[in-house]
This record gives sequence, structure tokens and C-alpha cells, in this order.
Amino acid sequence: KSRVVSQAKGERNFHIFYLLLSCDDEDLLQNKLKLTASPPTYRYLNSSLQTAAAASEKIKLDNPSPCTSPNEKKEFQSTMSAMKVVGFSSEEIDNILRLIAAILNLGNIAFKSVSLPNGIEGCKLDEPPARKGPGQSVSAPTTPTGRGDAFFDACALLQADKARLRKSFTWKKVETKWESVDKALTKAEGSYVRDALCKAIYARLFNWIVLKINDSIKIKGKTKRKIIGVLDIYGFEVFDLFFV
Repeated sequence: KSRVVSQAKGERNFHIFYLLLSCDDEDLLQNKLKLTASPPTYRYLNSSLQTAAAASEKIKLDNPSPCTSPNEKKEFQSTMSAMKVVGFSSEEIDNILRLIAAILNLGNIAFKSVSLPNGIEGCKLDEPPARKGPGQSVSAPTTPTGRGDAFFDACALLQADKARLRKSFTWKKVETKWESVDKALTKAEGSYVRDALCKAIYARLFNWIVLKINDSIKIKGKTKRKIIGVLDIYGFEVFDLFFV
């Protein structure tokens, strides 16, 4: 799960993030998934961020993601086709893509420290100012990349209540035997909560996909048959040389 939010030097994040951004369906990518086709735009895909601590800082857009494959558009289409063959419905595929897109948008949520009235350090979301044209009401903030604010986009993708999600990033509930108290989170703690949420979403999504595939390919009935299994061992892609 840690690979979702930080990668070792020279390592990429999970392939599905890059495959999704290579999609040439602009309506799907930009309007439905609230994404731009630029991996360096996203904190979790930016190779200049080497540690979880660095991931808490501002996004750096000047370092391209390593190992970009020219075949990723084709691989994305192959992945979508394979999911349909295995038995994923169109609605299930849409929901999977929404969760993946939500993770990328959540990762771009930044925090800044604030001093609360009681003198305790707290934090709040570091959001770009909302833009208001002549005769227009204030809409969702817009980033320099042209995409809507990451927090608003993530809420839309997750169908989450904005106020509740905002509070979960900036406050935590401490319960004792007699009472419960809301405690403000620091900037570092807010970033940790953001990353923990993204890792949890990805882990649960991955486990559900595995269960779905296993259910689809399992032998029906009690008849003995030969089967083909798939073994995927984590870490092989980083070896310079290995033998099977």
C-alpha cells in the first residue's frame, strides 16, 4: 500500500494510474474523472517526491514521470477489454476508474498550518482562490493547471459530503471514558490522514478486484478439471537480472 503514496528512487507508482492518464477519451478523463493527461501534475506520480515527508509539500511540476511507455494507450484499452472478458460490468468498471481518479485527486490536496484561537496549532486545506467572473457566482476553485480544485473533484468522485471530509482531514475525535473531544490536526497529521485514506481505498479496491476475478474463473460444480493459475510476485520488476 505504501507505494500508492511514495515510491523509491527510479520507481513508478502502480501501472494503472499511468494507463488511465493515457486514455484518449477526453470526455471520460476530464469531465467524468476530473483528470488531466499529465502524470507530473499528480503528487503520487511525481518522481521528484521520494519520501512520504516530501509528499506533504507543494506539488512540483517540473520533473516528468520516469519510464513512460509509448504503448500505454494500447495497454489501457487491453486492460478495459480484459476486465469485460473476465466479467466486470460497465458500472463496475466505471466505479473502479472513479476510485483510481479519486486517489490521484486526493493526493493533490495540500495543507497549511494555522493558529487556532486557543493558541494550538491546527491546519486547513490549502485551496486556490475561487474564480468569479462578471455576473457569476463563485464556483469551485481552479488550479493553475486548469483542473478544478483537487478537494472538490475528489468529493465529486467519491460522492462524499464536503464538510465531513474536510473535517476528517483537519480534526480528529479523541474519546475517553466520560467524553469525546475534537482535537485539531497539524499540517503533517493532515497529510498523514490523506495518505492513509488513499492507501485504504486502493487496498480495498485491489482486494475486491481479486475476489471478483477469483469468483469469475473458479470451477463451477464438483467436476475435477485442470485449471490455469496466475502468480504475481511483488518486486520482480526492480531486479536487473533474474531467472525463472
